[in-house]
Amino acid sequence: MSSKRIYALSMLLLALLLASNASFISHQFPGSFQVPFAKGLVGFFPLYNNLSDYSENDQHLLYSHRQDYLDLGLQLSGDPNNYLEISNWKEVAKGKTERTVALWVKPLYLDQMRPLVWDGTETNPTHPTLTLWVNSAASLLRSATFKGPYKDTAFHWGLEKRVFAALTVSYKKGIARVYVNGNLEKEIPFDPQDVDSSNQLFIGRGFNPESQLVGIVSSLSIWDRPLSESEMGLLYLQQNEQLEIKRTRERFILGLTYFCAFCLGYAGLFILLGFKPWSKLFEVD
Repeated sequence: MSSKRIYALSMLLLALLLASNASFISHQFPGSFQVPFAKGLVGFFPLYNNLSDYSENDQHLLYSHRQDYLDLGLQLSGDPNNYLEISNWKEVAKGKTERTVALWVKPLYLDQMRPLVWDGTETNPTHPTLTLWVNSAASLLRSATFKGPYKDTAFHWGLEKRVFAALTVSYKKGIARVYVNGNLEKEIPFDPQDVDSSNQLFIGRGFNPESQLVGIVSSLSIWDRPLSESEMGLLYLQQNEQLEIKRTRERFILGLTYFCAFCLGYAGLFILLGFKPWSKLFEVD
């Protein structure tokens, strides 16, 4: 086999590899991640192409399944063991009576409640410290705090069926708030009370009934204080802008990778067939 033929086949193989891995390549350049408020920040997990904590606290997420990243987030399949958990939540939550949990979610269209966040003790599943569920077909968020009733909040989807959902709670002040896309949608007052220690924080898993989320989650952020209404609005705007930037960058890299694959394949095929149409560009009279 001539060296020219080997060279052409190598170019074709490289073009095929680029085209078949274009989506993977486009996920390898995420850019920067940040949240605008460091005070009380427990952890920030973009979930774009890894499970890393981008805060200074180096928290760890437990996840026993293969990591499938799709559409700017981590895809959860709804299988019994397909959920996320903070590894040392018992130590993190010890003595804390205030909380904010916020995340972006793009759930599968289902006419049933599926869990987003469950914070509590697995041995006492009927009384979580806080919990947040979503019914994508009915466009409802369902929330509850310790020994409190479930409250439903209606919301409107964006163009891409992705929503920013957040729940804050203060047991010292006796108030919980539900935010959707940066806006305060529901305020739930209750009698200030002592709350049981929380041992687990699950993302995509809930109890009573036990079920798992089917969908894509991203930009999970946790604070040990309730964010204010203005802070929540700013958090939504910043993360929405970051997602748009990442979507644009991802599409550009995807298109560039396919273009390079096309050019390599084109050149390799013509070398293999003995054609050199580009030589006309370099002819000298």
